[in-house]
Amino acid sequence: ELGLQSLTYPGNRRGWALRWSELPATLGSDVERYFERHSVEGDIFDPQAPDVILKPRTIETQRDWLRVLASAAVRSGIPVDDLVSIERLVHPDTVARALRWLVSQRNTPVTEYIKMLAVQAQTVARRVCAFTDPELAELSALVGRLHRRTSNPGDASTRLERLRQFEDPANLSRMLALSDHVVRTVRSRKKPIRRDPLDIALALAHELLLVTCMRCGNIAALDLERHFIWAGKDRCLIRIPGDEVKNGDPLHKELPPHVVTLLRLYLKDYRPMFPGSETSPWLFPGRKRQHKLRSSLSDQYRKFLQEWVGIDANPHLIRSFAHMLYTEHHPEGGEAMRRQLGHRSDAVRLKHYADPRSRAANRAYLELLVEERDKAIETIGLFR
Repeated sequence: ELGLQSLTYPGNRRGWALRWSELPATLGSDVERYFERHSVEGDIFDPQAPDVILKPRTIETQRDWLRVLASAAVRSGIPVDDLVSIERLVHPDTVARALRWLVSQRNTPVTEYIKMLAVQAQTVARRVCAFTDPELAELSALVGRLHRRTSNPGDASTRLERLRQFEDPANLSRMLALSDHVVRTVRSRKKPIRRDPLDIALALAHELLLVTCMRCGNIAALDLERHFIWAGKDRCLIRIPGDEVKNGDPLHKELPPHVVTLLRLYLKDYRPMFPGSETSPWLFPGRKRQHKLRSSLSDQYRKFLQEWVGIDANPHLIRSFAHMLYTEHHPEGGEAMRRQLGHRSDAVRLKHYADPRSRAANRAYLELLVEERDKAIETIGLFR
């Protein structure tokens, strides 16, 4: 786990990054074979079987990293025709020249993104390249040097600093009562305004972040047909298979009544206002029949909190907020929150869908959240 929150590209890639069609076809073929090999689970008794099976979203990301690395290598002065194979691309000399060029394009310290390119090259080299031990050691040393030079924006000290916003009781109440306040405000307007549908959508996303503690990517990609299970009018469950979750464990979350009410309101009155929603299966429709991008939802949510609450927080911080809220009331509740957040222990892999202790942890957290939310709504005057 690298705990990355945001990865900064070195400048505008549109001006210098090459398309795969502009790189040697043999390199593209090598890259595709690499990802094909790691996308299908093979015979576990085959010594050549891949040690890791990659999800489609991960493959898309890592394929782009290799394209960026190749583009930077060419910009550094390496002839494009020299990059004939994946082994040539991730050779220590090529990687060092490419990353040195990337760093030279910015007047800032080494970024997490640049470090991730090095990590990706090291991973590919270890898995499929016939490099010597000294060459692998050279890549490892490069990754180590980059790691020491980077400042991780998601580290514990940064999160704790940002969580201090919620030590103010007013901010805490605003966060817990936010969706209720937004709905009341929007519904009370005599004349609707253009951003009402987006505000209701973000109020729903806010509640989903709070009550499920899911990652932003999973919330952005919620599919009304596959992920939602309705049991009558008042009960709704969200089920997400493990192959769509970061840690591989399925998610099974029952929504409390106030979130079900908000969900029904959004689906009936506000979701239809988004272009393409009538033919889209996504809870939060995006462009070209796709769901809203994780990055778009994250940016919109951050601005939403700034405008409505006056705090600076991204979706990932809400997981830390949930942990803070629960453990402040139940100092012994670290294990319950570990299950609620979907973290694995060091000793055993827990399947949250099947584990009754995870469902009990979910109920305990929701009971506290709803109780504190009801108290916060009584202080709704804080918003005025």
